[in-house]
Amino acid sequence: MLNNSQLSNNKIRQLSITPNPKSYQEFLDALYCDLDFAIAELAKYKNICSQGIKNNPTQGENLINVIICVILTARGWQAGHDTSINGHADIVVTLPYMSYQWIGEGKIYSGPTYTTKGLNQLAYRYSTGLEGQNAGGLLIYIDSTNLNQKQILDKWFKSLQDSCFPIIKPNSPCANNSLAFYSTHTHPSSGLDYTIRHMTLDFRYNPKD
Repeated sequence: MLNNSQLSNNKIRQLSITPNPKSYQEFLDALYCDLDFAIAELAKYKNICSQGIKNNPTQGENLINVIICVILTARGWQAGHDTSINGHADIVVTLPYMSYQWIGEGKIYSGPTYTTKGLNQLAYRYSTGLEGQNAGGLLIYIDSTNLNQKQILDKWFKSLQDSCFPIIKPNSPCANNSLAFYSTHTHPSSGLDYTIRHMTLDFRYNPKD
């Protein structure tokens, strides 16, 4: 039984968990906190996710994107998979009656070339780069490689420096997640700074017992 009887009202309960940022930076800070929560939760079920990826890589990738959207929605965000934003973006996060927007692109790791495809989709296909929409995320899903997460991120950053979406500011480690970093670019459409958060989710499951 709820101690606060008001929370038995679905509308009031929804308002109690819906983020109410006063700026786009507050929007991003709260979103990345909840994204890290989603990553930590998914790490508890890597045995199931790993099998899904092995059975069908495309469907497995989409399943992970959907689960992340479900977790974010439960945390009060409007999060959708395959949402039509200049195409079908993997993860689109917004809030009711706000123009703030964040787009995430998830890719199963198969080397920097395939990850670059996700980067280009973010930069040249989906994102507008407008004020309040000039940040996105690249989520690297790991299912089969001998490299650890940090090695994959380091290798990806070196490749990022040579991509067709040049970095205008040095990479910046994330203070709240040591397996994430930020890169800042000039958005090809708006010309504004566009900041991408790069993250890894490890779904390898190889028990030795």
